[in-house]
Amino acid sequence: MVQLGIETGLDLKGQTEGFLQHHFGKAGSYYYWAARGIDERPVRADRTRKSVGAENTFPPIFSPTKPRGMRFGILPARSGRIARAPEFAAALSPSR
Repeated sequence: MVQLGIETGLDLKGQTEGFLQHHFGKAGSYYYWAARGIDERPVRADRTRKSVGAENTFPPIFSPTKPRGMRFGILPARSGRIARAPEFAAALSPSR
């Protein structure tokens, strides 16, 4: 893409669909629409989950007003809840 002067998403968005198809074939249409934030592919909610993400906002770790155990106590509980999720329990269980 750099050889064609396309270095950023804005550069990609500035190209015509025909130009992108000429240089990238079938993928050119995908690039054209992706640069505009349009993806008409159906959502597949029935796929097997491959990863899990969780986020919490915690107080600062280096808080002078809280004992160390209180600052870190929630982390093991959070990881335990994720580890008990059925799809991950088998993968995280020790092998016998």
